[in-house]
Amino acid sequence: MAPAAADCPPGVIFVLKNRNGSVNRDKQNRLHPFYLVYVDEAGQVVCDYLNPKRLLDKAALAVPGRGQTGGGAVSAV
Repeated sequence: MAPAAADCPPGVIFVLKNRNGSVNRDKQNRLHPFYLVYVDEAGQVVCDYLNPKRLLDKAALAVPGRGQTGGGAVSAV
């Protein structure tokens, strides 16, 4: 968890995995088969899967010096 900022509104970062490894439309996703999407509280996409570096840069700037997730973090099964 990190505090909101002007360029990092409150929201969530989803890390998704494509279960069909052969699908990578136009080879645009650099992290295929994984997809990173940052969505704000209103449901608007802040950073989509086509800009993973931008998303990771925002995340790194939001949490300098923090090495653990917040108490509300969960992992998928």
